[in-house]
Amino acid sequence: MNKYERALKQLILGTQGYVDKKMESLAFDITVDGKITNISGTTYSILINKVTHTCNRKLSNITINIGDVVVVRVPRGNWNRIFIEGKIG
Repeated sequence: MNKYERALKQLILGTQGYVDKKMESLAFDITVDGKITNISGTTYSILINKVTHTCNRKLSNITINIGDVVVVRVPRGNWNRIFIEGKIG
C-alpha cells in the first residue's frame, strides 16, 4: 500500500467516524430489530446490536414471548423512549 492509498484509507475512516457521531445525535425516528431476552410483568428486555435495552411499552394486541424477534421504534433517537412496534414472524 503506497502513501496515497494509506492517506485515502485514513480519510475514509475519519469521515466514517464523523458521520457515525453525527447520526447518533440526529433527532429522527429509528427502527431496529431486537430479540426479547426477558419478560418481567410488563417490562421487556430486548437485545439490540449486542446491547440489552429495557422497554415497558408496546403496541396493543401483540403477544410477545422470550426469544421473539421484534421491531423496536426509537422516537427521535431517544433510546429512553423505545417501544415495541411489532413482531417478526
